[in-house]
Amino acid sequence: APSAVALSSSSSLESLLDQFASFYSKGKKSMTVEDMTDGDVLIAKTLGLSGDDDLKTVKTSAHSIFRSIAQEGEDVVPVSAFKKYLLKTLPDRFSLTTEQQMAQFIRGILDHIS
Repeated sequence: APSAVALSSSSSLESLLDQFASFYSKGKKSMTVEDMTDGDVLIAKTLGLSGDDDLKTVKTSAHSIFRSIAQEGEDVVPVSAFKKYLLKTLPDRFSLTTEQQMAQFIRGILDHIS
């Protein structure tokens, strides 16, 4: 698999990821599985998914993503871990090959939810 997109700390992608993650964590430094589920459901709805089955799938996926980030037995994940997860998985999931594409993708979602 292609490696995670390399980030310069000054990049706009970094600040977009911060905004995106703090949307989930509601501005806190860490997030719960409820935070992640709420965020995913809200995003799904803004992208036009509203059926019960769709939202059930979204919730299930949010739970498994949370478990994959959280340490064994922990109920919260640091926002920084969530951002690392996004950097690692978004490019593959949505065929984003450059930092710019990732920034556009995240900006697009932020525009929908803000």
